[in-house]
Amino acid sequence: TDGESHQISADDEGTPLLWNSCFLLQVFLFHLNFY
Repeated sequence: TDGESHQISADDEGTPLLWNSCFLLQVFLFHLNFY
């Protein structure tokens, strides 16, 4: 059970970075299309 919790924590750590990158990329592309 401890191993599972640790694995979930590791995944949670990596997800925000990926989400942030995708979000910034979408915003960037959105602005390019907008102007």
